[in-house]
Amino acid sequence: MSGRLLIYGATGFSGRLVAEHAQGSGLDVVLAGRSAERLKPQAESLGLPWRVARLGDPLALDTVLEDVDVVLHVAGPFRVTAQPMVEACLRTNTHYLDLSGELPVYPDLHRYDTAARLRGLMVMPGVGFVVAASDCLAAHVAARMPGARRLRIGLSRTDLISRGTLRAMLGLVREGVSVRRDGELTSVPVGRLERTFDYGNGERRSTALSWADVYTAYYTTGIPDIEVYAEADALARILYQLGAWLAIPSRLPPWKQLLEWQTTLWPLGPSDEERATARRVIVAEAEDVWRRCVRARFHTPDGYSFTPAVALAIAERVLAGELLPGFQTPAGVYGSDFVLSLEGVEREDLDAVADSLTPGETPTLMGASGPGVAALIPFIEQDHDPQVPPPYAFPNVSIRSFRLPANLGRLRALCDKLLNIGTLEQRGFEYRPVLPFVDLEILDYPRMESKTPPFSDRGHTSQHEMYFRLLVAKFELHSIFLIPTEVAVFIPYIAVDNAWSVISGREVIGFPKLAASFEFGGDVSSPYPVVVTTDVYPSYDSETPLVDKPMVAIAEASPPGPLSSLAGYTAWPWGVPDLAGIDPVVEPLLQLAFGTSGGFPTVQLKQFRDAERHELACYQALIRSEFSVTRIGPPNPLPAAEITIPAYRGIPLAEELGLPLGSPIKPLLQYSVECDLEFGETRDLFVRQA
Repeated sequence: MSGRLLIYGATGFSGRLVAEHAQGSGLDVVLAGRSAERLKPQAESLGLPWRVARLGDPLALDTVLEDVDVVLHVAGPFRVTAQPMVEACLRTNTHYLDLSGELPVYPDLHRYDTAARLRGLMVMPGVGFVVAASDCLAAHVAARMPGARRLRIGLSRTDLISRGTLRAMLGLVREGVSVRRDGELTSVPVGRLERTFDYGNGERRSTALSWADVYTAYYTTGIPDIEVYAEADALARILYQLGAWLAIPSRLPPWKQLLEWQTTLWPLGPSDEERATARRVIVAEAEDVWRRCVRARFHTPDGYSFTPAVALAIAERVLAGELLPGFQTPAGVYGSDFVLSLEGVEREDLDAVADSLTPGETPTLMGASGPGVAALIPFIEQDHDPQVPPPYAFPNVSIRSFRLPANLGRLRALCDKLLNIGTLEQRGFEYRPVLPFVDLEILDYPRMESKTPPFSDRGHTSQHEMYFRLLVAKFELHSIFLIPTEVAVFIPYIAVDNAWSVISGREVIGFPKLAASFEFGGDVSSPYPVVVTTDVYPSYDSETPLVDKPMVAIAEASPPGPLSSLAGYTAWPWGVPDLAGIDPVVEPLLQLAFGTSGGFPTVQLKQFRDAERHELACYQALIRSEFSVTRIGPPNPLPAAEITIPAYRGIPLAEELGLPLGSPIKPLLQYSVECDLEFGETRDLFVRQA
């Protein structure tokens, strides 16, 4: 084998490991870095030649690279160091490899694709644990599921973090998580995407994070929707969300300098003993449009031990002429089985291989795509069917909001009835109300449209809507402890005046929509009365007809009262929080939610009655959905109101919600606001099995 390999950044923690591994590899290796004082003793101890050049000195870099065939760039943070090195490689006709795991670096390097192709050079970032291992696993499951639509990758937890990795992670803290949707990079709020993966010891909760595979796996597999997750317990997920909340302040010079100083207190890297006993696990799952899913799992040595082996194996192949010009990914060039030749790497398939479908063939039901989630069959589309799927866009929505006092015990019973289905052990979590009120809201949607082809090309509609909503906290079960991890909105009662919306809301998402009519009076200065009517059975007996009755009536208070004070107002949908008497364990989550105006999750029960066994449900699941608030105006106080909620046997609103019975209810707060909404991600939290 001919050709010379230069390892730049050899004095860092990962660089030292790579250099030590290269010593007995038989390759023609040169060490390089910016400090002769640090580099010389290391190179002499290994018996390897060495060279010095700073990345900010192009002439010195070109001189160092003039007789080099391949650079293995290991000096981070790569968001700073990658560009000068790859440009030096292009000037000196040198192939470029690096160990970057920093997602923003990948599109930056991809911009050199054309220049590299013209020179016959390969640019391949991520030849270490990130992303070589996961890229090979992604390619493997993609090959087992032709036509896959979605790829998810899960990374097991590690406590081994070097100082350089920590610095890189702190430099990448952002308010959002990068994912791919329809082949495009986009962002979702931190903490909004969570699911479980089996890393070998049962299902473990994992949270989405911005990871380089979101970029590379698309070019390796062609799969358009990609998410990457990392195993995280409840405390880690809360701290992750808190870190995202502080992302902008942490990039300001004083905070940035403080964080940089704190990293100097971190150990340079894990010890040999720690690395010898540590293992990493990667899970990948590919899913097609029918939710048929295949999964596979990699077991590898710890990332710091695996990285030198895989990086030098790739470098050796490049030196042997096994390469493709341009920007490339590890599995895209060397295949999904490449890393199986490395010591300590094992792969196991967790599902049977999915058979390819011929046109018009009904797919065979296969393994679930998550705990308790059954495989699905194709939905039979009909143009007249009002089951329009999300995402939806709702521009210029006007909202009148009324905060009503409620009994927490009643709200807890409602959560137990409609959200805490099955057993705690089956679900792994439970929902509890956290504030002693519900919000009654009247909404006007002047335009409602689907964002999903072909529905997005068919037109739009409008509606009025009324609902009662409450804030609930999700408590996840860890051992014998229930730990709060998220605040969501729960809507147990909702009424609309759009028949298509009733059907889509119930059958697609699970919102318990009733068909209703709305009567409005007053003007801008006095937006009352509002009367919402629907069909009800006032009482239960064989002679009672179904009749149209008011379910909610809103009138101006008599005598008129002052406008609500909006002092301390937080962005809708949170309103003005009153945290008196709230569980202190939940309060930090609420405070974090109140500081978020970009959106909020909802959780609902979706179920269908079985046609044969009427007392049973043929489908029952908890659905988590995402609302995004893309624009919101300032709140405007409304005149004091009185709200009447009649008691009907068929709709026991006040009783189930724990609202004051009898006389009209005086809201604690009333205001209006205008905003633009989008309804996006929906997923099954838990599908109940018999």
